[in-house]
Amino acid sequence: PELEGMGELALNAGGAALTFDGHSEIAGPAREPARYLVNLMVGDLGKEHDRIVAAGVPCIRDKGLEFWGGIISTFVDPDGNYIQVMEYDPTKATEPAAAGTGASE
Repeated sequence: PELEGMGELALNAGGAALTFDGHSEIAGPAREPARYLVNLMVGDLGKEHDRIVAAGVPCIRDKGLEFWGGIISTFVDPDGNYIQVMEYDPTKATEPAAAGTGASE
């Protein structure tokens, strides 16, 4: 689709478009920074994590491991929103702790 004038950032994604834009009635830092998460998949989280930290972006989670094999670093953008950079490694997957049983990870 035509992307000219479609927000601050617009990307072709196959037959669809992904656009990012602000809103004239919203200003200031995010009140609920985890309400919506932007997740960016990468092949080498260690390399990307180090590059982002070196650029001065605040990191609130440093390469945390998820039971499903995800490795996630969470960063904070200038408005306080969370951006997660993640790598998937199925060899690191484990069984999740039983929900509601008090089992620890």
